Amino acid sequence: MMKITHGLLNINKPIGMSSHDVVNAIRRIFDTRRVGHAGTLDVEASGVLLVGVNAGTKLLHHLQGAQKTYEFEMAIGQETDTLDHTGKIIKTGPLITQEWLDLAAFQGTYEQVPPAYSAVKVQGKKLYEYARNNEPIPEVKARLITIDSLTQLSPFSAVDDTLNATFSVTASSGLYVRKLALDVATFYGTVAHTTMIDRLAVGRFTKSDSVPLNDVTEASLIRLSEALPDFYQARYEDCNASDITNGRPLHIGYQTPFLKVVDDAGNLYGIYVWEDAVYRPLRMFKGD
Repeated sequence: MMKITHGLLNINKPIGMSSHDVVNAIRRIFDTRRVGHAGTLDVEASGVLLVGVNAGTKLLHHLQGAQKTYEFEMAIGQETDTLDHTGKIIKTGPLITQEWLDLAAFQGTYEQVPPAYSAVKVQGKKLYEYARNNEPIPEVKARLITIDSLTQLSPFSAVDDTLNATFSVTASSGLYVRKLALDVATFYGTVAHTTMIDRLAVGRFTKSDSVPLNDVTEASLIRLSEALPDFYQARYEDCNASDITNGRPLHIGYQTPFLKVVDDAGNLYGIYVWEDAVYRPLRMFKGD
């Protein structure tokens, strides 16, 4: 009988593949349908895509909200319908005179309306489906995003009919980098689109530790017990085994928002949330 593998993959998604394309590729590699990802990355974007395999899919919900870091290039002077370099130009604007921008207005809490070409669902359809079918795009409410840092990495320089510069942003989950570029340009009285987006980190998972899709093997899997690095770790041997086996709340002498129970061999048995003075089970496992 074939061994069933479980875990998390830190994939360096290539440009030109959708997140779903990556999921399908991983399904073929591991011969399983139980594969999912922790947050969509645009087809034209590259970088960190976290993918769960088998029991690893049970952890994805707890990774989707992680802080993310991107590097991107903004082209000032042209807005496209997709807000990136693949779309058609729908508006032009003046070229700014500054080589460096003051980005203080975008630090902290920032209200962002998702772009038309996005996977946000309204009335059962994704926004990009409305856009591609030339249908009226429903109004979507602005979302509160927290930007911890937004830094310009290079001065603006002329590229054909636009001025281009690179930036780095670290923000809460839900940020659309393409829309951020347009919002920054709008703040300066013009328009823009992105020419490159590269996701450098999702939480503690970085691009430098990622694996190219073509190089993925079973050895690339991150163990379940290591997939939630921010969860406090309790030893299985110090807990009541019967409580864990039967999915009962745990009474442990310290308090932390989330807890994972791992044995001395590194096997994950459960993740818990602190609630009503006990640790209540969220997901149970049978080791790796």
